[in-house]
Amino acid sequence: MSPKRYLTYSNITVTIALVTSVFAIIVSIYEATIMQSQQKAMVWPHVNIRQQHNSQGFGFVARNNGIGPALISSMEVRLNGSAVENFNDLLDVINPDRTLATTF
Repeated sequence: MSPKRYLTYSNITVTIALVTSVFAIIVSIYEATIMQSQQKAMVWPHVNIRQQHNSQGFGFVARNNGIGPALISSMEVRLNGSAVENFNDLLDVINPDRTLATTF
């Protein structure tokens, strides 16, 4: 057999179709991986923390504004690696000479 027999239009077309199919499979797998990571990212919680003041005093409020399933049951404030028991202790550490008093 001579090499010319392998370079027919039919064989070239089949080879191009095969390469295109393999490339399409690779792109599809990559796209599926990206979509899976996007779906995981869509359910992440987005927790916001804000200050609150009312007639009872100052405090912090944590709220989930994301579409993820975050249920906030408690919150802990840490300063320099140790937990702060209440808001007054936090203010005492931040500014020991303060004159503003709060109650909870």
